[in-house]
Amino acid sequence: MNIKLSNIWEYLRSSLWFIPVIMTALSVGLAFGMLQLDGVFKGHQISDSIWFYAGGGDNARAILSTIASSMITVAGVVFSITIIALSLSSTQFGPRLLRTFMKDTSTQLTLGSFVASYIYCLVVLRNVITQNDADQIPNLSVAFALVLTIINIIVLIHFIHHVSTSIQAESVIRRVSKELYASMDRVFPEELGSGTEVEHLEQHLDLAERTITSDVFHKEDGYIQAIDDETLWKLITKNDLVMELNVKPGDHVVKGSPFCTLHSRSPVPGELMKQIAGTLIVGYYRTSEQDIEFSIDQLSEIALRALSPSLNDPFTAMACINHLCSALCRLADRKFPSPYRKDEHGALRLISRRKPTFASLFSAAFDKIRCSAQGSAAVLTRLTWAMTVIFERTRTDGQRRIITQQADLLYESAMRTIEEPHDRTDLLEHYSVFAKVNGAPGLTAPTS
Repeated sequence: MNIKLSNIWEYLRSSLWFIPVIMTALSVGLAFGMLQLDGVFKGHQISDSIWFYAGGGDNARAILSTIASSMITVAGVVFSITIIALSLSSTQFGPRLLRTFMKDTSTQLTLGSFVASYIYCLVVLRNVITQNDADQIPNLSVAFALVLTIINIIVLIHFIHHVSTSIQAESVIRRVSKELYASMDRVFPEELGSGTEVEHLEQHLDLAERTITSDVFHKEDGYIQAIDDETLWKLITKNDLVMELNVKPGDHVVKGSPFCTLHSRSPVPGELMKQIAGTLIVGYYRTSEQDIEFSIDQLSEIALRALSPSLNDPFTAMACINHLCSALCRLADRKFPSPYRKDEHGALRLISRRKPTFASLFSAAFDKIRCSAQGSAAVLTRLTWAMTVIFERTRTDGQRRIITQQADLLYESAMRTIEEPHDRTDLLEHYSVFAKVNGAPGLTAPTS
């Protein structure tokens, strides 16, 4: 899917109005379709079936009016429950989690179901005509309204169950983790195209004939939600440019500041610079579409709030660590793309200065949690366990050095902030397991 269309779809998917509007439009079509069927079956023997409404016009209007008023009332109740759930989630897990809740398809379908049923009843109601003994009653349409009522009762029961489970900490963490895994699959697929690492840029970047340097500036303020890589690559190669890209998805940008530098043989037309600037999709908030660090930050934020004195919930923090551990293990198995990209002729075309690395993602996952967990033996022990598991999955010496540095900082923090001897001994045992996996000499428990 085109990245711009994907970004629009992401916006629609995280709104509470899109699916209800679609369902409302479908309900109008359904109502007119049922009325047409009523005209087809009118006078047929099948119309005497028990499945058809067989009452009078006044009763039909009363039934439709009662269903319509009930549906719009319950829709208001569902909306109120949704707002309360969003408010509670914002307080407990952080305001950045609201978009995750708003993406919930069950909530959107529930709202749409009741509003659509309300509109259906109104459309059918206008076709119930009572003129003395010549009543015109769409029997099949009225009967189907009763079917919709039964369906909506089932939907309401499911919605109440769904809300009660969706605001639980484990459900929220699992939902964010799924977004993180999906983002990883987009940014770091299992098999990446060839990318040649360049140790010394000056040896490979031939600028002898590209003496003109041009900066391209941001058109607006906000967060970079995505970059249209395909269009950007076509513009670069077609116009024989070399680009130094200084931003990545998730960065906050300021209107009028440069985000890339173009090296060219001749002056770059203003229209081309506008097209290049248009490949950056900027919005008022971050998304997980291409920003893998955003979902990591969300899990980290849940853990930080759980560790705050107001909540003091180490179990939620440990659950976040478990999922971050799983994510980092998956990242350790992925091939990170090179920041340098060449064209089909071997010419260097693009240098991404802000590519995400294992070090940056590992730091985003555990740095803030480690600092906030000082004095919490259970959380620090869980962090040590996570370091051990991730270390066993790493493939490069660079990744192992990063984990070892983090584990050493964790150990120093624990020995400095945990005074209970039993807790210190327990944590030291976990750290000794990490040291054994790392090949470091064993440690002994401190005496004080």
